[in-house]
Amino acid sequence: MAGGWRERRVTQVIVNPSGATRVLSNFIPAGARLKGVLTRVQTELGGATGYGVGDGSDADRWGVAAAATAGTTTGGHDNPPTADPAGFFASAQNVVLTATGSNFDGTGSVRMTAILEEMIAPVQ
Repeated sequence: MAGGWRERRVTQVIVNPSGATRVLSNFIPAGARLKGVLTRVQTELGGATGYGVGDGSDADRWGVAAAATAGTTTGGHDNPPTADPAGFFASAQNVVLTATGSNFDGTGSVRMTAILEEMIAPVQ
């Protein structure tokens, strides 16, 4: 089999976030070519009125949600990213969920998914 790019999804459910931010360390693996980051609130996030999804230097690089209620999403047609989500990352990257309006109060959950491609070496 020839080498090339393989699409992959990395998903994590963030349960009961508290404080101003929640950092997902090394969520985007080293050597990945990122296509985008998507979120969906599974159960209402308490305290915050919305949230941003960023990289630590840009709080809403991959999206901003004006609500924190169940079913709210970022990254789709209704809630697109605020900057070009794509890029190649030589080192692993954090993804940061940032509360807006007020801090997260430790209740609720949100599913976060990064869609990316990784290079794979040829077999034989």
